[in-house]
Amino acid sequence: MAQKQAPHPRRKGSVVWATILSWLSSLLLALLALCLVLMTTICSASYMKEQVNRSDFSEAAYSYLYDNFISYGASSGFSADVMTAALSRDQITADMADSITRLYQGDTAIDTRNAILNTTYDNLINDLNSRGVEVTSDVESAVVVVADACRLDYANYVTVPLASQLYTFIEKCSRVVPVAVAIMAVLCAVSLFVMLRLAGSSRYGVRCLTFAFTAAAALCALAATIIFPCDPHGGAEHQSRFGQAADRHLCAESFWPLRPVCYHLRRSRRDPSGPDHHRQKPHETPPEHLTGGPTHGKRRLRND
Repeated sequence: MAQKQAPHPRRKGSVVWATILSWLSSLLLALLALCLVLMTTICSASYMKEQVNRSDFSEAAYSYLYDNFISYGASSGFSADVMTAALSRDQITADMADSITRLYQGDTAIDTRNAILNTTYDNLINDLNSRGVEVTSDVESAVVVVADACRLDYANYVTVPLASQLYTFIEKCSRVVPVAVAIMAVLCAVSLFVMLRLAGSSRYGVRCLTFAFTAAAALCALAATIIFPCDPHGGAEHQSRFGQAADRHLCAESFWPLRPVCYHLRRSRRDPSGPDHHRQKPHETPPEHLTGGPTHGKRRLRND
């Protein structure tokens, strides 16, 4: 009877190459996981909207806008309920989602938020009528200034910061990441296949596979820890700092036009008779003696 031949012994060179390929496979798997994360996060508008909803952005924006609108009302003689009637957390969430959608479509311009302007304008005019204040052309122009200041605040808060730079990065990722995912998937498949062929035995092949996937998982966990450190209060702190910085900027840019509002409202109460030949609409530009002419946006509040 013919004797069975002994299995060919595994060569040392094959073992070394299988071990090297297991290291290479772990690196390729980690890179593939990174590309998949980028494709399902930064390149996805739905993910960005979900993060905005989870970050409680609407509540923070509502709080800052509420305080600003009340300060505008206190400076111009309107109650807090009238000034904040146009504010809504649900509307802020919807407008922010719309801003993200437009960002991923390539529209990086800040929305003018004319709906806030028109709604606030109507609320202020109705409040003046209910109080028996005659709405002259000067008073209406002052109301337009107040409504436009509210619109400016809302447009600057409810928007994606650094939209142009962010869209440039998103656009590059959307072009490069899908190609990188396909290339990494092919390289991983080839590397694992060659590694199993060079392993010689099924037991050693399983060991190489276990090492490759375990090392890839460890690399992914290390990268996640470095990029996203555990800081449960970091987002809220950053949000607060951003809100304070934006509050100081908007106060300097849009609070000063409210100074003539009190004057015109007080004058209308003292002297209800006055010319009313032209009723200015919200979309029209206020006269220069109300907006400050060419110096608009350059004045700053004094720290008295």
